[in-house]
Amino acid sequence: MPPSSIKHCKDSFLDILFPDSVVTAESLPHISRSSLHEDEWEIVADSVPERQAEFCGGRVCAHQALKQLGMADSAILQNKDRSPRWPDNVTGSISHTQGYCAAAVAKKDDIEGVGLDVELDSPLDWKLSELICSPQELIWLSSYPLSERSKLAKIFFSTKEAAFKCQFPITQEFIDYAQAEITLDFNELSFNVIVTHKSPEVSLVCSKIHGRYEVKNGFILSGATILKD
Repeated sequence: MPPSSIKHCKDSFLDILFPDSVVTAESLPHISRSSLHEDEWEIVADSVPERQAEFCGGRVCAHQALKQLGMADSAILQNKDRSPRWPDNVTGSISHTQGYCAAAVAKKDDIEGVGLDVELDSPLDWKLSELICSPQELIWLSSYPLSERSKLAKIFFSTKEAAFKCQFPITQEFIDYAQAEITLDFNELSFNVIVTHKSPEVSLVCSKIHGRYEVKNGFILSGATILKD
């Protein structure tokens, strides 16, 4: 894939999601075995082409963002939970959907956690909304016209995904959708998350998340950041 097709921090529509210490890159999905380390390609060697294209696009973005961060090139493999295995002094997140891939990385000296999620800007099936949204969120959604509820529910889904990705490397705990409650600020394009979890540490970590979202060019983009204390 030509380098010009990869956009970096501050010239893409990812720039409002994160503070300046987070570096981002975006790309189209594409199959480019030569752009990956051999160990990376082995992860998707037997996958369907769509999965290979999204994986390659995401990893290329991650490599480009790490390069911009001043990191040496190395394979980004997978942990047992399939999350990316970043260099020891780096926190990051990769996301992809149909027609779009992106990555965000930062040095742990500056940022404790990063979460990125991208989704198509399309309505969420209402049956799924009832599983993803908390009772309070469903009440809030009911105040909007039917035509808007499923689209707003998709934003809830995306922002929760970003928050979950942000906290997981720190806590190593999974969060159920019903345990997280999102509050959206339409004016600031920001979100807060309150998590009720059996582990007080998880709730405390999530209370530190700074969330931003954007709906643009047919995509929902959500970013979550935990600043270094």
